[in-house]
Amino acid sequence: MLKYQSLGVKNQGRKINDRTVYFTAVLITGSFIFWKKIRLLKKGLSLARPSGRNDQKIKRWKTMARLAFGQGKMGARPLSAFFHLIVY
Repeated sequence: MLKYQSLGVKNQGRKINDRTVYFTAVLITGSFIFWKKIRLLKKGLSLARPSGRNDQKIKRWKTMARLAFGQGKMGARPLSAFFHLIVY
């Protein structure tokens, strides 16, 4: 079994160094900013109203699929549309 001294690593015990303090400060700051952004996003999403789109469901799905997979223009180029579908 190797000892720490043979690996060139000093055993610092429970001593807190500057890098640990900086890392903790950055972690706490980043977590706080992330939390604030999530709260802002939830607040914005809660303002939305129900759309009530219960009619023409098949037509909407076809339009969405055509735009997402084929980009609408690729109907004239079926090979390009096929490879685009594979990538998605």
